[in-house]
Amino acid sequence: MQMFPDTEGDYFRNRLTHSIEVAQIAKSIAIKINSDKELPFFKDPIDTDLIELVSLAHDLGHPPFGHEGEAQLDDCMKRFGGFEGNAQTLRLLAKIEKKERIDPEAPLIDNGNDNRAGLNLTFRSLAGVLKYDQCIPMIRTNAGPPIKGYYQSEQQLVDKIKKHLTGGLSLSTPFKTIECQIMDIADDIAYSTYDLDDALKSGLFNILDMLALPESSAEKIASKASRSLGKAISKEDVWEALVSIIGSQKVFSSITEATDFDSNNIHTVAMALGWIHRSTKKLASDAYLRNAFTSHLVGEFVRSIKVDVNSECLAFSKVYLEDDIWLKVEVLKHLAFQFLIGTPRWKLSARRSRDIVKYIFEALTKEGGHEIMPEDFRNLYVNCAEGSSERYRIVCDYISCMTDSYAVELYARLQSDRPTDFFKQH
Repeated sequence: MQMFPDTEGDYFRNRLTHSIEVAQIAKSIAIKINSDKELPFFKDPIDTDLIELVSLAHDLGHPPFGHEGEAQLDDCMKRFGGFEGNAQTLRLLAKIEKKERIDPEAPLIDNGNDNRAGLNLTFRSLAGVLKYDQCIPMIRTNAGPPIKGYYQSEQQLVDKIKKHLTGGLSLSTPFKTIECQIMDIADDIAYSTYDLDDALKSGLFNILDMLALPESSAEKIASKASRSLGKAISKEDVWEALVSIIGSQKVFSSITEATDFDSNNIHTVAMALGWIHRSTKKLASDAYLRNAFTSHLVGEFVRSIKVDVNSECLAFSKVYLEDDIWLKVEVLKHLAFQFLIGTPRWKLSARRSRDIVKYIFEALTKEGGHEIMPEDFRNLYVNCAEGSSERYRIVCDYISCMTDSYAVELYARLQSDRPTDFFKQH
């Protein structure tokens, strides 16, 4: 799932369609940068194939049920190295995917030595999904969201990636290649605009609801935007950004001309309100208008991309959006969630998602539980030391590779040996 569970219908975005859209936006950003004659990338261009690769791969590590599944898996793994979607993406590409081995003759796992090489991608490719430059602690006792980073099991690989790409150059900023930065911005742009499209299509809210955003929701969005931008953002800034976003679409254009608007005339005020209501309802229901709306936003955001060139190492040049544009992206990113989080269907989905992931994890990690897993995962499990964190990591790998529907079916089979649609039944 991306924002809506698949039980809500087949016409909302999922992680696959989202990743395709991220790749399209990221490639557009790279082409824009490469075409700027003032930048060194005009002669030494960013590899658009590599950009597409890291964009299509960036969400592979996310488990079933989106961030709810991620939070529950992390809670289950707090004593064994944690769980985080981006860390899992690196692990999947570098180890889990069944394509290459370091030694074709050796067992996959033997005496603690992991012989898997995943897709055996280049260091530059793997660096493209390395979004967070920190190692996740092996043991955590405190509550809180997943820590973004990479697992200790991939620490040696990350060291090799850094050494290969920097050539010993000391970086003044966290390790993050230009391809990774472009993918990250494209992810935020896709997230902010296309989740909005899905929310409008679903009837979750409309443009008028955006303008009438409750003060408490505006404050929550402002808090999240402040952390992202590294400066204080107020609820007034959030409302101003929303007005700017909506105003740029000309949703309320020509009201004066259409109604000969006079604020002291109750008749023209009523006509104007009716016109606004019809216009906003049409924008939410008309796919052509919604696509024009989101396309305009995507175009505005992509055209606003800036680059600070690192002349010592082009791979670590900084790609960013100016603060006023970045604020719009941040506001839209969190807007749909603020409307969705209070709905009964979201609360039910979130609660059941966590229950399913926790139940499956506990079933597979209790004595004999590993026998439920497919043969390849069973073999990996038994070749790890009894009681070791590696065994829990194998179970976690298995669960994280599931689709939503597969997790629901396995949960149902574990409970009653009878496949059922858990969400619909409850």
